[in-house]
Amino acid sequence: MIKFKRNQKSLVFTLVFLLVFSFASFIFAADTGEVHITILGTADLHGHIMNYDYYGVRTYTQGFAIVSTMVKEVREENPNTLLIDAGDLIQGTPLTYYYGKMMKPDKDYPMTYIMGIMNYTAGTVGNHEFNYGLDTLQKVIDTARFPILSANVVKESDGSLAFTPYTIVDVEGVKVGILGLTTQGCTASDIKGLKILHPVETAEKFVKILKEEENCNLVIITAHFGLDPDKRAGNYARPIAQDVVGVDGILTGHDHITIDIEEMGPTGYTVPILMPYKWGRALARMDFYLKNIDGKWVVERDKTEQQIYDFKKNPVEPDEEILMAGKKYHEATLEYTGTIISTTTADFKEGYRDEIKGISQGKLQDTPLLNLVNQFQLKYAKADISLAAEFAETANIKKGDITINDISSIYIYENYLFGMRITGAELKKLLEYEVRYYHQVKDGDATIAFDDSIPGYDYDMFKGVSFDIDLSKPAPQNADELASGKQFRIFNLEKDGKPVNDDDEFILALNDYRFQSWGETMHGGFLYAMGIRSEEEAYKRIVFDSQETYGDEGQARNLMIKYVKEKGTISPVVDDNWHFVGFDFSKLEGREEMIQLINEDIISVPTKDRFGVNYKSINLLEKPDKEEIAVISEKTNIPVSVLEQCQTKGELYKNVIKLRGKYSKTINIFLSINDYPDVLAKVG
Repeated sequence: MIKFKRNQKSLVFTLVFLLVFSFASFIFAADTGEVHITILGTADLHGHIMNYDYYGVRTYTQGFAIVSTMVKEVREENPNTLLIDAGDLIQGTPLTYYYGKMMKPDKDYPMTYIMGIMNYTAGTVGNHEFNYGLDTLQKVIDTARFPILSANVVKESDGSLAFTPYTIVDVEGVKVGILGLTTQGCTASDIKGLKILHPVETAEKFVKILKEEENCNLVIITAHFGLDPDKRAGNYARPIAQDVVGVDGILTGHDHITIDIEEMGPTGYTVPILMPYKWGRALARMDFYLKNIDGKWVVERDKTEQQIYDFKKNPVEPDEEILMAGKKYHEATLEYTGTIISTTTADFKEGYRDEIKGISQGKLQDTPLLNLVNQFQLKYAKADISLAAEFAETANIKKGDITINDISSIYIYENYLFGMRITGAELKKLLEYEVRYYHQVKDGDATIAFDDSIPGYDYDMFKGVSFDIDLSKPAPQNADELASGKQFRIFNLEKDGKPVNDDDEFILALNDYRFQSWGETMHGGFLYAMGIRSEEEAYKRIVFDSQETYGDEGQARNLMIKYVKEKGTISPVVDDNWHFVGFDFSKLEGREEMIQLINEDIISVPTKDRFGVNYKSINLLEKPDKEEIAVISEKTNIPVSVLEQCQTKGELYKNVIKLRGKYSKTINIFLSINDYPDVLAKVG
């Protein structure tokens, strides 16, 4: 007779239970002839393990800790649940920088360690996976208990695959194939020695292999790119769904938005396409039901379901298991980011906070933060002119001690710094191309609106030259319109008080992402717009490369830390070197009231699409729409019938400010509908 200790008895019981459960599940599937498989997906975690915002220094509903709670809930509902990721794991927070660059990945690399605890089935190679170099990426892959996939990244030397292309999982007899694809929009210097093949052609090749050679019953693509190539270069999820035979579902990433759509495939059924926003703030779900018909598993298309769990709309508590597992990484990161490197005499946002909620002041005027970025770039590139984008609108350096985290919150990407030769004519084209970011200001417009097709990180502020931007004039429609040197919006362009001539020569400081834009749709196409349209021509212009000069310490963020540290004490400074002209908001009736109402959340700046920017000006001469009137009425208790008498938005906003204190639920009891015009006349 064999005797067991208590823990041994528990182990045996658990094993027996699992065997019985598995057998019962098999019998159930065989009896019913149906298997229900759930696919859960994350994307663009960018180093977020904890429910914590390192830049805002606060807890937040995001990260693996939040995602894991919902994953466990779904697995209780359906044990046949696979969890996959669509890429951009290892870059984006001080945590991933610390463990990717400072410590170097080992068996305890935080992202893959946590994903192992969460029992991920597969991951995908995203463009930011390459930021720390191929050696680091390979070390990260080696730490993972699951495959990290990409079928369209090959070695330039022999065309062989650089990564595992797909994985196959057996779920109750159903063979599930998972194929990984990577965006072609990778920084060229990050992928030296590699080539990224066309995603659609690659999908056609490997889906056919999965269906015909591997005999997969269900094929899921996890792709690090968005929907449409005409919206953003390298996005091919929709064409794959439309054209590639055999695809059952697509998890996407890269664009940092929420997508939950179906697209009709080439064989008459719809293909779910989902993108779960970013940073673990959402979770994608696809449910497939497969029926065994004559020994073959077939997807029951009419039963396929899909959804996105939005944790902002429906918050969940963080998973204590993940919080405990991530604690040591989190604390080590906080210790690193809390390192004091300098001091400042004043708050860098003081006097430069957003005048209008939802419209970044950093896009409307020269600010101390962007000036600081351009200062260190000018110094290390030994440049005449510098350009830099506002990466994080909420970033700030407060009065007192400056920490590594303060600098990390300003410069959030793993860029290197270049210095390149340009001419005055090329500078003019570049500036004209940059300021297409702003919509033309028309009569009655009370806000400056941004082109929502252009991400904020693709618009730069300049230091070293001065100029005016006339927003009453139209912008060029494309880069080719600039070829002739036609003037659109840039006026009074000067360097050191002298007009810039076409044949003047300068050294321009810019990061490697902006530099690698010699293609029309490559990283915004900035060099292309200047007329520099080949890699060879671009690299001929280089006079400084921070990676070549400083190695890893040449990353722009590290140079900024070095610059601030050497200064000892810094102060907020601006050059005030560029201005808007062509309009005068001060004469608009109702604008002050509009600003007050926006900042009090009574009304809001129009936002939409991927980048969430204010894509449309608020025009005070326009007639108010019914939807806005209804919202204002609900928030202020002013009757709709009163607000509807206002003929313009300017009039509406002025009267809301006047009337809202005079209306309450008590007053409404005593006033009839016929009283409202009299009240309006008295206060108006």
